[in-house]
Order: sequence, then C-alpha cells, then structure tokens
Amino acid sequence: MVRFPGPNPYEPRIFPFFTPYEVMYRELKSENETLFRRNGVLAMLERDIITKKAPQKWQDNTIDDLAKLDVVLCFEDRIFDIVVEDLQLRKPKDLRPLHVICLDIKDTPKDAKIGGSLALDLCKLINELPDLEDGVPQAIDTFETQKQLKLIYALLYI
Repeated sequence: MVRFPGPNPYEPRIFPFFTPYEVMYRELKSENETLFRRNGVLAMLERDIITKKAPQKWQDNTIDDLAKLDVVLCFEDRIFDIVVEDLQLRKPKDLRPLHVICLDIKDTPKDAKIGGSLALDLCKLINELPDLEDGVPQAIDTFETQKQLKLIYALLYI
C-alpha cells in the first residue's frame, strides 16, 4: 500500500500499489486540495507523474526480472533494508552481481530535487566504469568524498 499523510497522523490516505499517480492526484485534489497542497503531497505526485505511471512493489519482481539489473538505487534506508532482505531470501538464478546502493533522501519536493541531482551524478560515475563488479565500490568512495555524503552499499549475487 502507498500511504500519504492525511488530516492527522491517524488518518493517512492509502492507495493500493499500481494505482496510477494521476488517479491519486485527481482524487486527493478533489478531496482536499488545500491540505494536500500544503503538506506537499500534490507537488510530490506532480513530480512522480512525469517519472513513471504508478508506484511498483519491489517484491512483485521475479528473479528473472532482477537478473537483468546491475544496480539498484534506493532513496530511503528502510527501503534499502527491505530490498536487501528480499534478495537474500530469494533462490539465486545465475549468481550475477547486483549492486544495491542507498542514497537516503527525505521525500519532500526540495530534497527530492537535490537528491535527483545527486542520483544523476552517482549514476554517471557508475556508468563510466569499465568493470562494475570491481569499480562500484571505488565510485561510491569517490562520490562520498566529492559530495560529503555517506551511502549504504551491498553487493549481492542473484
């Protein structure tokens, strides 16, 4: 489920995964535009709409889907932990390396803009590597030094 802050902490607004961001946006705007504009939810959904169609659930990916990936970038420590735990519990396919990196970013419009720029810089560093398996740890070190940030990193074989 996807949860957004509601009028108080005990009444979050909840949508099922795969609900299109545009549907969420229209519903929340019609329910209480002032509230959802003030708490930043509408701005966040406006950003999400141009990124992808709907939120996805990591656990719905098959091992075949995941075996096509080289790098997974998470933006929250809690999500990083969920992804790593999920990968550790799955039966490996080909024992291919998968680099899981967390760039912890607060989910606000301002921080998301900064985080997006940081993520792009990190992806550019990784994309330039001739050898991902050996190069990602050095790219992370370089990024952390340049940006004065600490990333969380795990190398798993799937």
